[in-house]
Amino acid sequence: MIRSFLPKDKNVLLGMARRMHQESDWSVLPFSEKQAGNIAHKVLGGDYACFVAEDQKIKGMIVGFVAPHYFTEALIAADLLCYVLPENRGGTYGYRLIKKFEQWAYEKGASIVTLGITTGVTTERTASLYKKLGYKQSGILLRKEF
Repeated sequence: MIRSFLPKDKNVLLGMARRMHQESDWSVLPFSEKQAGNIAHKVLGGDYACFVAEDQKIKGMIVGFVAPHYFTEALIAADLLCYVLPENRGGTYGYRLIKKFEQWAYEKGASIVTLGITTGVTTERTASLYKKLGYKQSGILLRKEF
């Protein structure tokens, strides 16, 4: 089942955020439970959306927002993260989370949805899923560590 984030989910999602951080390229930066908690507050405040994949336990999540792009009043939706626990990958959780996010974005008036892959985790497999869902590459993200 895909459902909206509930306040009772906060600790589970913080744990998932920690796992995502540990396995990602972002693990070079310190994990901040406070910052991850701030995202949960923004979801509860209505600034962001969060949907979870649940099958007795939470298996994955997607967090994103809808806002005008910087050069237009047209609304776009963008994800902050889409994460499925490693032991639950290869099924339909990611697909169903994205479809729910797309539905929400459409209902909010977005005309474009963007999804990023910045973790370095199963990048090619994730991109393949996104392409199967109709997404096209729209840029490249480069980063430099200091």
